Amino acid sequence: MDLSEIHNFLRGQRKRAEESDLPLKCIRVIDLGAVVAAPFAATLLGDFGAEVIKIEPTEVPDAIRYWARVEKEMEPFWLVASRNKLPITLNLKHPHGRKILAQLVEQSDILFENMRPGTLDRLGFSSQELWEINKGLIIGRISGYGQTGPYRNKPGFGTLAEAMSGYT
Repeated sequence: MDLSEIHNFLRGQRKRAEESDLPLKCIRVIDLGAVVAAPFAATLLGDFGAEVIKIEPTEVPDAIRYWARVEKEMEPFWLVASRNKLPITLNLKHPHGRKILAQLVEQSDILFENMRPGTLDRLGFSSQELWEINKGLIIGRISGYGQTGPYRNKPGFGTLAEAMSGYT
């Protein structure tokens, strides 16, 4: 899907949203998350009318696509976690993929990501660089152990972070 096809789809989505009574109908969200935390936050905004663009890497799709596969074509977790979203793939290691992401950031209101801290920075999308593209962008960075501190670079999921914190 090229950028013009994405824009055509989103124009149609925006038109339908504007005709609805949902409170977030004029909000556009970029979901760069994987598995649960960031994608779920974006899904909830989509439930309230936001236009959500789910971006997956071209090399490896979101792991939740394969959780509890019931049949060859049926992935219930993926269907629930990705409802109300336009899924696209971008290679953010390639200049063309980064250009498309920058164009989407320019036209979006919120960006969620749950990569290890510093990953987006290395791709040229630090918070400062994102705000240079869109000064009003709200950035949600979700990681197992936060963006700073001694464990910031460790991979982590919700249950592991809960165990480390003593939350049961």
